[in-house]
Amino acid sequence: MTRNPNPRPNRGRPQRQMPVPATNEQRTRYPVLKTTRTPSGQVLDWVPIEAQQRQGKIASPPPARAQAPEPTRAAATFEMHDPNIERGPAGTVPILRRDFSRLGGTGHPRKRKVDGRRLTPRADKMPSAAPDPFGYYHATSAQWATCYGCEAVLSMWDPYTEFSADHSIAQFGMQNYDNPQLQSLEAGWEVCSDQYSDYLPHLFTYYTTNGYTQDGDNLGGYNRDVAGWVQYDANVFPGILINGTSTYGGNQDVITIKFQLWQGNWWFQAQGIWMGYYPASLFTGGQGGAALGDHAEWVAFWGEVYSSLADPTQTTTYMGSGNFAESGWTWSAYESNTQIQTDGNGTMADSNGSQSAENTAMYDIQSQMQSGSSWASYFWFGGPGKG
Repeated sequence: MTRNPNPRPNRGRPQRQMPVPATNEQRTRYPVLKTTRTPSGQVLDWVPIEAQQRQGKIASPPPARAQAPEPTRAAATFEMHDPNIERGPAGTVPILRRDFSRLGGTGHPRKRKVDGRRLTPRADKMPSAAPDPFGYYHATSAQWATCYGCEAVLSMWDPYTEFSADHSIAQFGMQNYDNPQLQSLEAGWEVCSDQYSDYLPHLFTYYTTNGYTQDGDNLGGYNRDVAGWVQYDANVFPGILINGTSTYGGNQDVITIKFQLWQGNWWFQAQGIWMGYYPASLFTGGQGGAALGDHAEWVAFWGEVYSSLADPTQTTTYMGSGNFAESGWTWSAYESNTQIQTDGNGTMADSNGSQSAENTAMYDIQSQMQSGSSWASYFWFGGPGKG
């Protein structure tokens, strides 16, 4: 665990650290036709798209729905949007090669246990409780609802994280509790040096089939670190560097993300691009039936911080912009146009979540559900940690 070398958070990006790629399972799992390195130092293995599935059949995505940010908000881009970056042969897709050596021999980075049954408060109360699990703080808008997808506009920031093992996240997630252990799908942007070898925001996806108890192939894990995710797009992939972050009192960049259950697969979209999917069979064991392979029953939108300190109440890791929710437009982080999919046909409805936060002296949230404005349901969130 190392301390963030940038002592002045959100005042320009720190120098990128070039990862030393480690050999991992994907190089033997799929035929790698070419390996390239992006300008930021990410190493990509390019594999034939059909090689990801045993029968070579890749699913087709849902119909696209055109979206455009308001004039006051700019759409962030991804590193691979630069046409001059080297790519693989036609018919291949990129898989990010992870540098597991940074994790001290732990194998895969573990995500926290997020249980919606704990994070969803009574409508009349914002709880303030000890973080559970230890070291994790949330600012959450959550609701119980049978749903088949969710969508949100996330403001982009480049939050300071105190140590390499710390993370700062803006995301959404869905869970199902039909089985003895909860199942979950999550996505958003994340800053975590141990995860990405830099202190910059990256797009991430995550899933668990077993209540976060074990990561591994077809069990759960980040991005493409484990088997499960099927890559569809030839440019944008889980773990990719995001270009464009908001500035205090100035330009506001956003990213629009979406999960949709479509024809037996949980498809994920970012900035209008269907990137890939998680087969619903991951959650049903290929046997059909209920569980997350059929629907979600809890959905939430939230900011999150993990502190690796022995006393996490002393952390100076930022959530969002590092400003509290009360600072508002151009100063606080937000998630807007938060929606849930209410049927299998793609019908969307504005979310109506209840807000919660473990320690509002460190990180807080202010929500406005079903506002009737162009932002629909939204909330401000964030904070500087101990201040």
